[in-house]
Amino acid sequence: MDELARLVRQRRELLGWTQSDLARAMGSSPSRICKLEAGESSVNPSLMLKALATMLAPLRVEIDRARDPFAEPGLSKEQKRQLSARLQRRKHAENLAERYQVDAGDVEHALFNLTLPPWQRLTRSFQRAGLRRLSAQ
Repeated sequence: MDELARLVRQRRELLGWTQSDLARAMGSSPSRICKLEAGESSVNPSLMLKALATMLAPLRVEIDRARDPFAEPGLSKEQKRQLSARLQRRKHAENLAERYQVDAGDVEHALFNLTLPPWQRLTRSFQRAGLRRLSAQ
């Protein structure tokens, strides 16, 4: 969103418009435009796109292939499925962490462990604790 906000401000300044000019052209308020350009989370990205369209700014949206893990050549269907599942888990964990004010990494770890069969969960716990097996002491 910060990138879109920066583009809106740059285009407005290029046109020599004030925030009031842009607000009037969009049928919005200057305070809303101020929040938009500040990249506040309360501003819907569609308002930023509307601002750019109002100022006749040609816009192209594309996926950055250099940073896209799904664009790796030679990924198998299984690897793509695993990446997709991890992304879903991470986003779900971030939502839960925000709601309950806890660490997103811990929530993601717990969610992953819930996908494992019980014996694999125990094995992972033992490995983290440095144990090889349960002793009969």
